[in-house]
Amino acid sequence: MLAGQAKNRRPPERQVNHTRDILFDNVVTMLVNFSYGVVFVKTHKTAGSSTEAYLQAALWPTQPPVQEQQGFVLYRDGWCTSRLQRDVAPLYKTTLLCLRNKLMPTRSVRIRGTRNHSTPQEIRACVGPNFWNRSLKVVNIRNPFDLVVSEFFWRSRRATTRRTFGDFVRDYRRLPNNAALATEIDSTWELLRYETLREGGW
Repeated sequence: MLAGQAKNRRPPERQVNHTRDILFDNVVTMLVNFSYGVVFVKTHKTAGSSTEAYLQAALWPTQPPVQEQQGFVLYRDGWCTSRLQRDVAPLYKTTLLCLRNKLMPTRSVRIRGTRNHSTPQEIRACVGPNFWNRSLKVVNIRNPFDLVVSEFFWRSRRATTRRTFGDFVRDYRRLPNNAALATEIDSTWELLRYETLREGGW
């Protein structure tokens, strides 16, 4: 469905939606498919890994089966960043990817560097403004309160010192990339709601 939408999509006039930045948690990883004109920006604690794996399998159905724990995967017409820590693509492979998809070879270094916390601005620098502006950008969003509570307990399990929920909320808006993502949202974005993913999500 999303692939079909993206194939026939024209770059609409930019209409900024000033959605609260708290809707969008810090960006984690991402996926790009040049053939269908799709960019998936994966957010944290929004079932992003499951959605990314589903899209990866749908966009490249003839490739080897998608694995939940995978490294950086390069295709002829796109890539999916690593769902493991500290894995990067070989430079010669990202250079070939650029040449096949009519990108400046110098962008290969930027593509190789996409990983955890890649912002929309960094992704745009990889794919170029022309592709970015006409592509379908897909992102999962979640109820703001539910997202903050989930994030609080997730971070509390990893923390060496205890902090109150109130302290966490006061600092939450300063987490990386919240505002960077929210200010990018326009009519070229497809927002998938975490709460309704089982029913279709959009």
